[in-house]
Amino acid sequence: MTICRYDSMSMSCCTRYTQIPLSALGSAAHHQLALDTAAKGLVLLQNPGVLPLSATKRTAVLGPFATAQQQLLGSYFDIACPGALPGESGPVAVWDCVETPLAAVANITGRANVLTSTHQSGMAGAVATAKLADQVILFLGETDEGEGHDRKNTTIDEAQEAMALAVIATGKPTVVVLLHGGILSVDRLAGTEKPNALVNAWFPGIKGAEAMAKSLFGVPGWNRWGKMTA
Repeated sequence: MTICRYDSMSMSCCTRYTQIPLSALGSAAHHQLALDTAAKGLVLLQNPGVLPLSATKRTAVLGPFATAQQQLLGSYFDIACPGALPGESGPVAVWDCVETPLAAVANITGRANVLTSTHQSGMAGAVATAKLADQVILFLGETDEGEGHDRKNTTIDEAQEAMALAVIATGKPTVVVLLHGGILSVDRLAGTEKPNALVNAWFPGIKGAEAMAKSLFGVPGWNRWGKMTA
């Protein structure tokens, strides 16, 4: 999209984008657009009868991205929430305006029906929590990529994959949600002996957690899954 015109003497921006008032930033209409876009961008890769999840069952919300905020917006966001704090080398972003996947699930099921495990507890903690639950959501994704720092392969990192395979092996109905921007190979997760659902959420943005939760639990009006061409 070209929004500016350049000539040999000066640069002049000549479109309506320069006329957007500050009052429009973060408006309800823009948040609704972000929510709708996130929901339509979700891709259901595999579902052997796991989805939709039940809001009345105990749900384990696990994985390093279960409490993600900044990561939902991808690698090219600096300050997304108001109230940035001063820092030595410039403003330091705060992320309290971005809902986490864990919080979004709790909003649907009620906090009492949500179980989770801290990232520090590792695989053992995740497996123990999954065994206590009726169903599991695993939020996994891309952790080793950024500007000037490319991955050397397309596979999900070994620690995340090992944890996911161990959780799936418990036999609990499991949904694996993938958060990423680049290519991600999940052949082993897709081909487990105990089938699980696979959802590609990409980097769903500031309203991504709500969109994912509503879609996973089949909230009426939120069956907007995208389709892959191959």
